[in-house]
Amino acid sequence: MLKKLIVDNFILINHCVLYFNNSFSVFTGETGAGKSLLIDAISLLQGDRASCSMIQNNQPHAYICGVFDFSNNIKDVLVELKIEDQSNVVIERYIYKDNKSIAKINNKTVSLSILKKLVDNYVDIHSQFDTQYLLNKSNHLHLIDQLVEDKDLIKDVKDKFKIYKKYQDELDDLLQSKLNLDDVSIIEDEIFEINNASLFIGEDDILEKQTNEIKNFEKIYEKLNLCNVLFEADNGIDANLYNCINGLESLGNLNIEKIDQLSDSINTCYYDIKDLFEQLNDYKNSLTYSESEMDNLNSRLFEIKRLKRKYGISIKMILDHKTNLINRIDMINNRQQFIDELNLKIDESYNHYYKSALKLSTLRRTVAKKLCDSIIKQCNDLCLPHANFICDFSDIDKNINGIDDIEFLVSMNPGEMCKSIKKVASGGELSRLMLALKTIFTKLENISLVIFDEIDTGVSGIVALSIGKKMAFIGEYAQVFSVTHLAQVAACSTNHYLVKKDVIDNLPVVSIELLDNKKRINQLALMSSGMISESSINAASELLNNALK
Repeated sequence: MLKKLIVDNFILINHCVLYFNNSFSVFTGETGAGKSLLIDAISLLQGDRASCSMIQNNQPHAYICGVFDFSNNIKDVLVELKIEDQSNVVIERYIYKDNKSIAKINNKTVSLSILKKLVDNYVDIHSQFDTQYLLNKSNHLHLIDQLVEDKDLIKDVKDKFKIYKKYQDELDDLLQSKLNLDDVSIIEDEIFEINNASLFIGEDDILEKQTNEIKNFEKIYEKLNLCNVLFEADNGIDANLYNCINGLESLGNLNIEKIDQLSDSINTCYYDIKDLFEQLNDYKNSLTYSESEMDNLNSRLFEIKRLKRKYGISIKMILDHKTNLINRIDMINNRQQFIDELNLKIDESYNHYYKSALKLSTLRRTVAKKLCDSIIKQCNDLCLPHANFICDFSDIDKNINGIDDIEFLVSMNPGEMCKSIKKVASGGELSRLMLALKTIFTKLENISLVIFDEIDTGVSGIVALSIGKKMAFIGEYAQVFSVTHLAQVAACSTNHYLVKKDVIDNLPVVSIELLDNKKRINQLALMSSGMISESSINAASELLNNALK
């Protein structure tokens, strides 16, 4: 849920701080008052792109901050982002005049794609235009699959189809390829060239190290020789350490425990250091510079680079290419055998796929029946008593999603055949149908915040009241925001915010106020009748009492 929202210098909002609880809140106000600005601000917290046009006049930047409680639903994402898991997730957006913006989660700068990954699954903004998702037949299968509890089966169908498709593609490539015996000699020459090079993985790295060592021979030898001189000179490290140890040992007859301990330790270190310098000296003496060896190394590296340009960018890729060439010759020489083997694999993988797809189809039909019953019940609650809703299944050719093609069909009138949603439902009916779906899927998808932006357009009276009550019902298990013009919807909310636009210093400024009970009744009266009078106030009070029952 969104617990707190801060908006500064954003379009027409100077500054506002809003606190929310986990229930149903409405935002009302006159047309053009700026009610949708809050939704625009929250959209930015979801990862929407920002523009410098969103910055209020004469201000250096705009700032939006939301404090969310996702109830540990995003713990894994926070761990992945190396963000300390906290009950409060603070999301910030800074928008600057050069069209640059910064997004932060708990004070850690993140990309917009990461922000979307974090928030998108838990905040659902729905406007009257989002019904296009419901109208699009290609989305209906996905909605049904959200109801299928066996997600492993859905994945299994996809995985098995990929295996089947892989073998099918291999067969198609083989049948379409124009391979003949004349290709064999060319392929064999390439195999011979790679074999003749006697490559092994990592050889180029070894050669590079060896050439680097030879190239830096003089520098390495000079530094190692300097170390040897510093150690073995008459007044060098060896002599000075030796004199130091002798000096401490001469104090041994004093029986001072600390000096004896330090003397032993320094003596041990002396022999360790002496051993290390001997190793350095042995390594120095082993160094040789051979111009012919350098030429051989460069020649070998040149040959490897030539093969890389021809067959692959790494030795592993060159060797893999050789394996593919060997397989290709085998395929040319035994073409029919490969075709037969692929046909067997195709038949076997398809049978595995079809068995899982058939099982998934059965599950889909079961959950679809339950969905239809639930949708019809929700529609009845939303004053669509004659609504019928069915999930039309038709068999299709195999694909990654299985063997089902699904389309939602509805009818709104008694005796009317169910048809495609886009051909049957009017605007108001479609909004209610979408709300019925939201009622079901919001809880299923674990949505923390669902926002309705004027989806109640085109309805009134008891229908509007039923929409408000349905939103209040959703608000029992998710936070709900609704921008509305309807008093019947507003009356069903727990919290009522009034959005007003005033002119200050010749500039429009939007303010947002949480109404107390008296102001709320006045606002409902104004929304219902266009005026505040004794009768409109009495009607608003009655509406509020009835709506909250």
